[in-house]
Amino acid sequence: GNDMFSPKGASVLDVAGGKGDLSWLLVNVDGLDSIVADPRLTNHTHLIKSIDFLLKHPEEAAARAIPNRPTHQPLAALLPKLSKKNTPFQTPRHLRLFVDSDLVDAVRETLNICKKTSNNTKIDMTKWEAYWSRSITRGKQATTLGYQ
Repeated sequence: GNDMFSPKGASVLDVAGGKGDLSWLLVNVDGLDSIVADPRLTNHTHLIKSIDFLLKHPEEAAARAIPNRPTHQPLAALLPKLSKKNTPFQTPRHLRLFVDSDLVDAVRETLNICKKTSNNTKIDMTKWEAYWSRSITRGKQATTLGYQ
């Protein structure tokens, strides 16, 4: 990974990450840890198919890697990094949750509890845990969302 942008052990939280394409690229091209936070199902099939096609057609990949051309495909320019990988592609981690006012309220409430609590006192995380449980359940129940 690029240490300038990612301190050791840090993760990228891809909020409202949709299909997860950005996280997939961060994980597989840049070697960063990235987590998609979105209730929709992720799907990277189209990326992998495009990469397979470009790897099997190097002349086409070279033409599509040239910027400012009608055939430009940014993914083609990333092929050198992707083809150096000696491991299978990784799927980014995925939190199926809604990023909404409930989350903002839960974070605010938890931060307020932390501010009011002295360093030696155990923080009561009951409300946060209740929010988290509700949110994960809501995300998993969002079965109509996703990509085919």
